[in-house]
Amino acid sequence: MKLLEKNCYVLLLLAAMLMAAVRVHAAESDLAQKLFDEAMEKRELGDVFAAIEIFEALLSARPGLNRARLELAVAYHQASRYQAAMRELQAVLDDPETPENVRLSILAYLGQVAKDEKKPEGEHHLSYYMKAGLLHNSNLNASQAIGTGLNPAAPVDIASTGSDLVLNAAHRYSKKRLLNLAGNTTAFEWQSQATFSSNVYSNNSNFNLHVATLSTGPVFITPGRWRVSALLQADQIVLGGSSLATFAAFKPAIRFDLGRYRSIMLESSYTTHRYSDIANAGYDGSELLFGIGYAMYLPAAATGFEFGLRDSSNDASDDAFSYDFAELHAAAFTSLGAQSSLYARLYSRDYDYVALDPGVGVIRSETENYFALGYNHDHQQGWLRGWTLNIEYSSVDSDSNADSLDYQRRLISVNWSRHFQ
Repeated sequence: MKLLEKNCYVLLLLAAMLMAAVRVHAAESDLAQKLFDEAMEKRELGDVFAAIEIFEALLSARPGLNRARLELAVAYHQASRYQAAMRELQAVLDDPETPENVRLSILAYLGQVAKDEKKPEGEHHLSYYMKAGLLHNSNLNASQAIGTGLNPAAPVDIASTGSDLVLNAAHRYSKKRLLNLAGNTTAFEWQSQATFSSNVYSNNSNFNLHVATLSTGPVFITPGRWRVSALLQADQIVLGGSSLATFAAFKPAIRFDLGRYRSIMLESSYTTHRYSDIANAGYDGSELLFGIGYAMYLPAAATGFEFGLRDSSNDASDDAFSYDFAELHAAAFTSLGAQSSLYARLYSRDYDYVALDPGVGVIRSETENYFALGYNHDHQQGWLRGWTLNIEYSSVDSDSNADSLDYQRRLISVNWSRHFQ
């Protein structure tokens, strides 16, 4: 009887130990599954490096979990770590327990990884853009946008029709290997553009305006999180056949993706102004600008909008032309179908100058209001197929405490544009 009781005690102890072992194994299996699911979710969201860390931690505890090893190989491949990906794939191939159909799939994938490893470290992409058409400007003399302000000695309203031309060439270099920036899976690009824009007027060639722009700089993109750019830009401005000014700018910006087609952008720029004519030497100087904006897209209605604030300080060599301005701006667009859309843009700026302008006898204070309404239509048939028609009306109204500097401008343009890949 005692022997039976002793055997029962041993059996109960073994049963308890077995049940504890089963519970531990189940807990380990639950934890492994949780880690596996988390890594897969990270990878699907584009956070490849975070997924790699989780897969590696999982395999350090469960080295025989080949399913996780295969998914780790895929993550290595996405991160352009080709040798690491092939190492993990080979480890699964070397396992005699791996089914034959899985071996065939792994061998095919190994070939793809090896092929991708031999590709160039980056890709170059060139694109071109052209826009050409006609415009009518109700007031050529209003040239505040290029820094010279209004000329009080000239007639205020000088109207003319003219031509509108924009030519653009853009180059993008995309690095194949993804970067790990602060734990974020980040793509690197170097973007450069060359743009030439020209307005030639029929009534007064003194106001023909040509601007050549070059920009270049790095762009870092973390899909679904943020986009950072830091561009250098140079503008050469020619007015009336003579060089007017050279601008040089540094423009860092960052856009945060808030999800659900929403984003917020922080921008800044530092621009130097150098004028060619001694008569405009007082405008030489620099401008520092900061801005914040919010954008949202409504996919169901194919509609988007954005708005923001900018604050700028312009320090000119002649204090009479130094000013601060604050700007409120907004834009919106909506689709009218598969081929057409409407858009609108507006801004309101308040300029506060810092010193007396001897030309008008006051310290200038001005408010400038701008509004534009446009229509786009994509031609999908006929000889204009691939081109986009754009019709735009815009207006600028500037109210100054110096009455001679009040002005209005109305601009109507009709043009066609096209992107060439």
